[in-house]
Amino acid sequence: SDVLRPGQRVEFRLPRVHGVANIQEAVAGGPMLVENDRVSVDLQREDFAGGAPPITFSTDETFDQNLLPRLAVGTTPDHNLIFAAVDGRNFERALGLTLHRTARLMRLLGCSNALNLDGGSSKRMVVSGKTVDLPSTEVVTDSEPSTEVRPVHTAILIHPR
Repeated sequence: SDVLRPGQRVEFRLPRVHGVANIQEAVAGGPMLVENDRVSVDLQREDFAGGAPPITFSTDETFDQNLLPRLAVGTTPDHNLIFAAVDGRNFERALGLTLHRTARLMRLLGCSNALNLDGGSSKRMVVSGKTVDLPSTEVVTDSEPSTEVRPVHTAILIHPR
């Protein structure tokens, strides 16, 4: 069938050239934060607590104790799309959240399903041409954040119809 149903599992295999996926651009996320109306962060199931290479992307050696900048996306039961940018690394204005707390936030925002996207210094949210988050390259301990911000080269763009 060409129609997807909510909750339906979808599989897609990338085209391969000489045995390797021919990928030009990609965006990855994980772990799942909310599944079927329930907060559901399973670091083991999605290899975020294991040893899948590269280790810097897959392993949370703190077992979700780090307060970090986060970016998440979710859907509501009535098919609205919710993006949340959680600021962090700023002792004066925002400490950040763990993955579990980010999952709870997305559930409180009404998401029935939600996914963690890239965070840390890659987290950025721009609405109508204005940066609405606190970009964070390093920890800020006073009220004067650094003007140096790591550039982000890939993005998800949402345009009104």
